[in-house]
Amino acid sequence: MAPPGYDDGLLARKIIKAENLTSFMICQDEKKIGCISIDFYRREVAYFCIVSEYHQQGIGTCVWKIIEQMYGSNEWVVETPDYSLKNHAFYEKLGFAKIGETVYSETAKSYVFEKIDRAKLTREKVKKLVKEQPDFMRLLKIIDDLSLQDAWIVAGTVRNYLWNVLSKSNELDVTTDIDVAFYDKDIPYEKNQEIQDELMKKYPDFNWEVKNQVYMHIHNSNTSVYKSSRDAVYHYPEKCTSIALRINKGEIDVFCPYGLEDIEHFVVSPTSYIMSDRERIKLYNERQKTKKWNEKYSRLSIILAKMEK
Repeated sequence: MAPPGYDDGLLARKIIKAENLTSFMICQDEKKIGCISIDFYRREVAYFCIVSEYHQQGIGTCVWKIIEQMYGSNEWVVETPDYSLKNHAFYEKLGFAKIGETVYSETAKSYVFEKIDRAKLTREKVKKLVKEQPDFMRLLKIIDDLSLQDAWIVAGTVRNYLWNVLSKSNELDVTTDIDVAFYDKDIPYEKNQEIQDELMKKYPDFNWEVKNQVYMHIHNSNTSVYKSSRDAVYHYPEKCTSIALRINKGEIDVFCPYGLEDIEHFVVSPTSYIMSDRERIKLYNERQKTKKWNEKYSRLSIILAKMEK
């Protein structure tokens, strides 16, 4: 038996509407033939379904290749009913391996499949590298102690440290901004500066830049208000910049919606969100001209964005 709600469609409708998931309709000749929903926090395929009459046509494999191109090919997990042998074979074909099972009742359980290459840069490796860097751990603890809602160390602070490590240096660059993102609708925009000034006064050895992500959507063309700090990180310009760390219940959280491949391979490329709007593409390309990251990291490959005709 399947998990509750699986066979009657209730689970699918619930998943598609969930705010923590990003869902895509799968279409052929303008006809909706399936859906895939992704939880980027857990890097989990929460739902993946194609109408049965379109099975055995390579559509699922094609969709998954697109997902990996957009969001990275490493560190994925999926759960599927134990009796769905075709599903098991499909995910194994994509490179997943069974790692466990979830029991819902005496008659209903599912298998958990994972796709991960531990030889590559993974979230566990990132956690280990951060724990080995005293200054970075100090940063995380400072932000955790502030008790700001949904607060993370984000973007260049994390990216540059990892690039330094991959360049055989364990140093945290304290000469550039320490990027802090939090999300609190009750804190007005002007309060950002007060929080930042207080940090500068208390911890002057860091160059703090603190932003309440409630207001940051204005820096992205044609963008709605963000729903959380993670939602803001998802909308950052580059895949390599879309990364965030925090201490959560004593452990380090790593959020990387586009995976870690671009960081590992010193690539700067636009996120799928940037690629969906001409004005965003223009701003992304202009940003690459001003950042000059390759002056510090000579190994970088910077990919400019081009709108498909």
